[in-house]
Amino acid sequence: MRRLVNLMGFIVAVFMCMSAKNSENITEPDFAFPKKVQSQAVRDLESALSSGNGAGVVNALIRIGLAESAISSDSLPNVLARVGKVKAHEQNPVTRAMLSLLEAQIYTDIYRNDRWKINQRQDISAQSVTDNYNLWGRDRFFSKVNSLVDEALADKDILRNVPLSDYKNTLMFQHGAQTVYPTMLDFTIYRALSYLGAFSNGVNSTLTI
Repeated sequence: MRRLVNLMGFIVAVFMCMSAKNSENITEPDFAFPKKVQSQAVRDLESALSSGNGAGVVNALIRIGLAESAISSDSLPNVLARVGKVKAHEQNPVTRAMLSLLEAQIYTDIYRNDRWKINQRQDISAQSVTDNYNLWGRDRFFSKVNSLVDEALADKDILRNVPLSDYKNTLMFQHGAQTVYPTMLDFTIYRALSYLGAFSNGVNSTLTI
């Protein structure tokens, strides 16, 4: 897939940003030198994992994705694999939820940016179990995003007790958003509805709260 789609998988992830200026441990990345950014982000990821800094984990993964997209137009599968690997070993339920949302955002953006072509091959690949999203139809994308949303909402009680402000250095939200979406559960539901809404035309989607 074209480099533009690789980049949009992260840049259009509007709920996340690299708030480097507000972070004590992360310097502002210069994407004119993506390999350098990638190396630093990998070190930051290792540090965040070691210290249990969930927000730092998500932040570093975003920077790794952006840097790898700038280096290679074929990097997105590797980025998804890295996020999945980190999530598989992550013990913090809030961090796992954010990683599931990040994956859901990426798959949703892939679908949105190539919707017409994907819809045309739906009947061919809807029953396919392949992990190669270049072969998926709309139903397969919806199934994947829906399962990731379910994962993100698996620990509702814990998310309900975490203020959105705890992730202010990793999440991007408009002024006053903390009044409307005061907790990580509110934020997760808000993003989940946005992702599922991308498939609402002709696909029945429900969100169990």
